[in-house]
Amino acid sequence: MLLDADDVYAPNLVESLLRGIMEADADIAVCRSAEMDHETGVVESSPWTVRVNQLPAQDPFSWEDMTDYIFTAFVGWPWDKMYRRSFVLENGLEFPALPNSEDLVFVFLSLVRARRITFIDEELVRHRVGRSGSVSNSRARAPFAFYDAGCLLKAELQKDVAQYDRLRWGFLNWFFDYTLWNIETMTDEDVKDEMARAFVGGCLSELEMGKHCKAYYSLDPFNIPRYYGVLQELMEEENEQVPRRHALLDSLISLLTSCRSQGYRFGLKRILAKLRLAKPPVIEQPLPPRGDNYFAFDYNPKEKMND
Repeated sequence: MLLDADDVYAPNLVESLLRGIMEADADIAVCRSAEMDHETGVVESSPWTVRVNQLPAQDPFSWEDMTDYIFTAFVGWPWDKMYRRSFVLENGLEFPALPNSEDLVFVFLSLVRARRITFIDEELVRHRVGRSGSVSNSRARAPFAFYDAGCLLKAELQKDVAQYDRLRWGFLNWFFDYTLWNIETMTDEDVKDEMARAFVGGCLSELEMGKHCKAYYSLDPFNIPRYYGVLQELMEEENEQVPRRHALLDSLISLLTSCRSQGYRFGLKRILAKLRLAKPPVIEQPLPPRGDNYFAFDYNPKEKMND
């Protein structure tokens, strides 16, 4: 296991994950985690750390059972996972030398190379947040390390042409979403502006935004209005307007994507609420069970922290 020194772990963490690996003959076991505020000690449940509705119905499973969701169902940090040692060595899995975001290369490569993955539905880790000295709070010193990490991951995935062909859409959507998150959560305004300009200006070429319309990146339908939100901020600085025609067209395609995956009644309400900058409607019905291929992607800006 690869654990952070400042997090808090349940006494049965190792036992539960090891039992899961042995019983499922799995290469990786994944558990739930929660967030613990460094200053107050308040613990907050974090269901977004494992998106159960994106997992296959059977367990164990592999990337082949969830080609579109293998990058979004889990978070790219290693400390909620146990790895079979022989699996790591046989696949030569290592952490690249990056100032931040290096975890995601190791984690996502392991997920797509694992023969079997098992999910332990227990909250066994309390991840400490709000600590000023952590790596995740110093991203301004190397703001494009996340992009370098994504490029390294992409290069490794592309070595298996047939596999990457099946993973491409899910991977590029995750990379697009992860880029948005890095921009939105950057606290240094000058750095945030630099990142946004590089993103919107097409400088982050491995996202392949020049090859696809924006609607291509709507695996999470809310990525489209989020993208135009970044664009809007830049346009306001230049006293310009976002091209409304293109924004509305892509938002319409996103709306239809959301309706298809979540049902027309709920999808329509949710998209309209998002476009009006209002709170999304409360889900009145229970979420579909695991394996229903339901995309329950409630956006949470804290969800992709790697440290």
